Amino acid sequence: MIDCIGVTKGKGFKGVTSRWHTKKLPRKTHKGLRKVACIGAWHPSRVQFTVARAGQKGYHHRTEVNKKIYRLGKSCLTEEGKRNGGTEYD
Repeated sequence: MIDCIGVTKGKGFKGVTSRWHTKKLPRKTHKGLRKVACIGAWHPSRVQFTVARAGQKGYHHRTEVNKKIYRLGKSCLTEEGKRNGGTEYD
């Protein structure tokens, strides 16, 4: 069992509807409808971290745990004459 570490596919700066899949507001909403209607109560007088907001979607560091290795492929020669995957199982 091994852990796979990588970076997710980057999507750029996205709004709250596409980033967190929130519901769109009704058609006649004032000043746009692809947003969150209420971002918090009067007090505490700040926005909580749990509220969905717009921002970067993708290009995040992720780790998948407990993956099984079923097969190791063979390495091949590159243009510079180096092997791209030298292991003792080749």
